[in-house]
Amino acid sequence: PDVLEIDAERFCALLEQKKGSLKAALMDQSLIAGIGNVYSDEILFQLPAHPGTDVNSLGEKELRKLYNTCQRVLKTAIRHHAKPEEMPSGYLLPRRDKDRRCPRCDGPLKKVKISSRSAVYCPHCQKK
Repeated sequence: PDVLEIDAERFCALLEQKKGSLKAALMDQSLIAGIGNVYSDEILFQLPAHPGTDVNSLGEKELRKLYNTCQRVLKTAIRHHAKPEEMPSGYLLPRRDKDRRCPRCDGPLKKVKISSRSAVYCPHCQKK
């Protein structure tokens, strides 16, 4: 199912059965569709959560917050035609490839491999 077409209950039920990192779970197209590498980074930044956080460590309250963040980030991207330069100033997207500075704390962003995919995050704002 597309993440923008399901309700919070279904989203939570799908993620409750998943193991591994939060980033990998969000990008698992067999679980939920519509979230790629770049938007998974943005969602986790806006949450905020470290991309390597174990999805099983989240309770229902945190999963609902994740659902709401997914909805908000993806709808914002659609409104701005997925153009990083048009995204709100507090978003990671415009900075992930340019100056690589966090829009919240201005600290350096870090790029790591998680589940064989690159992840860009702020080590100060997105602690594990």
